[in-house]
Amino acid sequence: MIAHPIPSAPLPIEGTYNFREVGGYPVTGGGMTRAGALYRSDALAGLTEAGRKALAALGLRRILDLRSSPERAVNASAVDGLGMDVQHHPILKAAAPQTETHRSHSLETLYRLMIERRGKHLTAALRAMAGAEGPVLVHCTAGKDRTGVLVALALEAVGVERDAVVEDYAATEHNLAGEWSTRMLAGVSDWTIGEEDIRAIVTTSPAPVMAGLLGHLDEQYGGARTYFLAHGMRQDELETLRVALTTIGTRESSALRRCAGVAASRS
Repeated sequence: MIAHPIPSAPLPIEGTYNFREVGGYPVTGGGMTRAGALYRSDALAGLTEAGRKALAALGLRRILDLRSSPERAVNASAVDGLGMDVQHHPILKAAAPQTETHRSHSLETLYRLMIERRGKHLTAALRAMAGAEGPVLVHCTAGKDRTGVLVALALEAVGVERDAVVEDYAATEHNLAGEWSTRMLAGVSDWTIGEEDIRAIVTTSPAPVMAGLLGHLDEQYGGARTYFLAHGMRQDELETLRVALTTIGTRESSALRRCAGVAASRS
């Protein structure tokens, strides 16, 4: 179990509800996720001017928007003029609560669908994360499902302890409670599934759901790293991501370079 609290409190980026830094998480074998390297959030359409300034102060170099084209057209991100590289990597054909989940009726089914049918899309987004020359922000509409799955797989791929990965995902439910959840539930009141199912799909992020998904990934693919390798990612790209996101990556890479230098001098 984790010996210290997971830093899951939202950052004060005005106009967002679930904007968090993915830093300070324990990595298997020592070290932790690097502060100021990776952030996750809900949509950025509601950013105020104060929110824009706070966002700019983070020094973000790349934003990965996982929403579909229709979502972006209706709720465009308020980041124009901030000088960030915004890339669009739609993971699903439309907003998860409006289509894919509507058919599946459960988060478990939706997440398995992402793993089984959107491997190339998830890998393209992870490759963009690894290729960024500085801090990265990943977001969708809620920062819960598409963002939750991608960030969980990224953390797994760089060796973050499983409990921390699951707790990071589960923190979203608390962050979205209240105003955000009330507004979203009102927008899906015409669904033909039960109210309890709607609430679970739209507003919750249960730890057992993510734990189950990662267990499924272990059983079917041997873990996140082999999953991404199977979908075209290279070992060196995964190592680049590990160095970017964790402190242990820097130490190990430096040691490898020293060993390589010694070997070269002896040859």
